[in-house]
Amino acid sequence: MIPFFPTPQPDEAYFSLFTRYHLLSGNSSYLESARILFSGHHRVAFDAIPRSLPSFARQIRELHDITPHDLVEKFTLLPFLRLFCSPERYRRITSVALPVPWTQDKSHAAIWS
Repeated sequence: MIPFFPTPQPDEAYFSLFTRYHLLSGNSSYLESARILFSGHHRVAFDAIPRSLPSFARQIRELHDITPHDLVEKFTLLPFLRLFCSPERYRRITSVALPVPWTQDKSHAAIWS
């Protein structure tokens, strides 16, 4: 668990949350901050489709009552995709951000087909 994390603002994008954390943390690089927040999965903070949100939620759960589902629904642009794709395609897209624990498929190719 991390010792602090800024309070998320309504309608704040997840990358803004990470940027505020980085600036307040005093970490020497964004990569260092991402490794701390995502338990070593450094690329997730900067992808168009955020990944490893469950590990991030575990890091901040004692500081803020936010679930991985809350992160997707309140702090990403993914809910807007619901307007433009079928429910099945949206489920495949969100499964990248909220993977089933035993499935770690990091391929984006299948979700856009």
